Amino acid sequence: MNFADCLQAAVAAGELNPERAKLAQQRWRELSDRYETAGMSPADARQTAADELVTGITREVIKRRHVTVRQLQTLQKNQARYANADDPDLLLQDVEHIQSEAGTIFKQAMSGLQQFLADHREDIFGRVRDRAQLQDILRELHGEDSGNANAKAIAGGVDQARERLRNMFNSLGGDIGKLDDYGVAHVHDGQKLRAAGFDVWFDDIWQRLDWNRIENFKTGKPFAPSKGVRPFREDAIAFLRPIFDEITTKGWADRTPGFSVGARALFNGRGEHRVLHFRSADDWMEYNDSFGGQNTFEAIIGQFHTMSRDIARMRAFGPNPKAGLENAIQVLEKAAQLAPRNPKAAKAGVFRRVLRLGLQPEELVQMKARKARVMMGILSGELNRPVDQATASILAGTRNLLTAAQLGSATISQVTDLPSMRLAARAIGLNPNSPLKLLFNNVLNGMDPTVAKDLGFILDSWAQSSATYARFAGDIWSPELTGRISNFVLKANGMTYLTDRERVAVAMAFGSDMAGMAGRSFDQLPKNMQNFMSNRGIDARDWDLLRDPSVIYTDAQGGKHLNPNWFRDASSLPAHEAEDLAIRFGALIEDHIEMSIPSSSLRGRASLIGENRPGTWTGELMRSSMMYKGFVLSQLFNQMRRVRELDGDIGTRAWYAATMVAQLTAYGALAVQLKEIAKGRDPRPMISGKFWAAAFMQGGGVGIFGDFFSASTSRAGGGFGETLAGPVVGLASDVSRAVGSNVARMAEGKSPLIGRDIASLGRRYNPLATLWPTRIALDRLVWDQLQLLLDPEAEEQWYQAERRMKRNYGTESWWQRGDLRPRRAPDPGNIIGAVQ
Repeated sequence: MNFADCLQAAVAAGELNPERAKLAQQRWRELSDRYETAGMSPADARQTAADELVTGITREVIKRRHVTVRQLQTLQKNQARYANADDPDLLLQDVEHIQSEAGTIFKQAMSGLQQFLADHREDIFGRVRDRAQLQDILRELHGEDSGNANAKAIAGGVDQARERLRNMFNSLGGDIGKLDDYGVAHVHDGQKLRAAGFDVWFDDIWQRLDWNRIENFKTGKPFAPSKGVRPFREDAIAFLRPIFDEITTKGWADRTPGFSVGARALFNGRGEHRVLHFRSADDWMEYNDSFGGQNTFEAIIGQFHTMSRDIARMRAFGPNPKAGLENAIQVLEKAAQLAPRNPKAAKAGVFRRVLRLGLQPEELVQMKARKARVMMGILSGELNRPVDQATASILAGTRNLLTAAQLGSATISQVTDLPSMRLAARAIGLNPNSPLKLLFNNVLNGMDPTVAKDLGFILDSWAQSSATYARFAGDIWSPELTGRISNFVLKANGMTYLTDRERVAVAMAFGSDMAGMAGRSFDQLPKNMQNFMSNRGIDARDWDLLRDPSVIYTDAQGGKHLNPNWFRDASSLPAHEAEDLAIRFGALIEDHIEMSIPSSSLRGRASLIGENRPGTWTGELMRSSMMYKGFVLSQLFNQMRRVRELDGDIGTRAWYAATMVAQLTAYGALAVQLKEIAKGRDPRPMISGKFWAAAFMQGGGVGIFGDFFSASTSRAGGGFGETLAGPVVGLASDVSRAVGSNVARMAEGKSPLIGRDIASLGRRYNPLATLWPTRIALDRLVWDQLQLLLDPEAEEQWYQAERRMKRNYGTESWWQRGDLRPRRAPDPGNIIGAVQ
């Protein structure tokens, strides 16, 4: 019986779908003809084709069985978690937690690569360090001997970390084969591919690929029998054409718009990123110069980021996270429909309150579901891909330049991190002084290199240049050059340095304080700590495993540390169990860091930006509006959750809220005064309501709105409405006002004030406009002198502005406008209203 007869017999027995049998028979005939044309006898050609198809089908069956098991586990998990949930916000909390787990997985993967990050992190100008060694690392990753022992060691560490992520991905239903000498994944520049066209791109890449290492998905075997041999050109074209279309159309080449909410499953997608293998490191680099979208360092780090994010999504919602999320939503929808007849829902929780108000529980679920879908779209990157590349690039670049111009003094605002760090620790029963003590020690003396290495601490900015930028401006896709400018300013003003060390200090303090509690059972921990842990999946059994003395790290000074990286390596648990608990404990720490040092809120971005993608006018307007508001949204959502988790009655929660407001306002007052001095003005009198309103706004992370309590415009230059719309709209308004006012003056027969407007716009929007160490000197020595040359009414304008400031806000300049040097020092006595 030949292969075709076998297929027909299987169909007749009901063991094979007729359509699948037809496709398999067609492919068998194609392969048979191909091998016979290549010189095989007809019998050998038919047998070889049959063997290849059977191998491929068997492999696919095994893969599908593994995926099906993981999908069933996801359905069971969703049912257990959401069927009796009395608050559908649990779904949003779980999606938010993906971000924490992704950060943890990434940090744990990078924990053995501190030397790689230290050697090749971006410098202050955004340039990758030591490019020569980076090329040697790339050669080692391609299995070539670079002759550089350090590069060989680093490449070994990269391979080890990637192998760990591969195994994690596969354990969750993925299908990534083990590949030696894999090299580095490419990020292709779709614009470059579109500009070149398929034929030019194909001619370049097909001669650079190692076809012996590229699997033909139809047969499960390599395209070529040995290295250096190319497949039939038509086979290569059939293989590469879909890849070209996928890159240049962002995945829409093989998708049809419709009503389906499904997505390409991650268990398939991650393997597809590994299908192209280059013959050598030089081929990789030459192709990357022509068609790549990242440098070597970014490509290596980027792969760790995307793998970590995908693993975290699969941990939460299975091999196809989008489908898993939809199943969770359906479970919640069923619970909402049954809520009026569910005794538990009728007596407690959010559904009870919804029913009491006469609302329908399913409406609440639908609202949460919409936001959960948006949050997942942001996490997957689906909602971050530009619709119109040119529009997105121009406006993202504009936002970067505005960030450089307007966040130069943001470091001063970081004084409010100090009370935030203390309160976050105190709220869950930790020592509130521990993070501050470690912060000052790390700043003054640096981190202990042995402890940092053993516990895997890395500085965020070493592995993600936009980490600090995201605190105030949001996580925005942006072009490279303007991104470098904004990152330069945030590094030059010290914000990146401080944020890095604050986050490490909080993590170290958490681990140290938790080690100090290791002698207590779970029910002996502070109640708020129990709530904090339980709500993030750490229970009494987990705590007993974590506090085992054998897995607690002891440093050279005898200090104890409870650390997820150390636990994972020291634990006697099966590897997968130790890995799982280490990730959950690490995510707990990430959540505590976010509570201590708010950055960019995933929920806040979903609330404000929604499904509006970059490159659309609505999406760009929303992203402009989001600038500088991510911090306050993160603060808001963090504290709402923290208050819900606090043990005690409403009085306890009210006391916590009042304490936080008081302390943040006090430190906000300090930030306001420091910024006044940086602007060349005396501290403001602290006896006015306007001052304390500004301090309150500054302490809450809304300093841009606090500016309205000290001036008629914000630091970005616009009125209240323009500030709500964001700095990009403010810039457009400033330019249009300058043009319109001069046109109006000329229409009235007056001389235009073009010189004043040029000086004003230059002063406000140059990349160093607010850099606090040089701000006042740049203002007085450059922009004031330029205005004197161009604006005949400059001195009169300055005189009137000084009088208004003194009359309305009780302060004056210690470095007068137009002066080449200050006449005196700032007057600290003005805080009690000394200026008359």
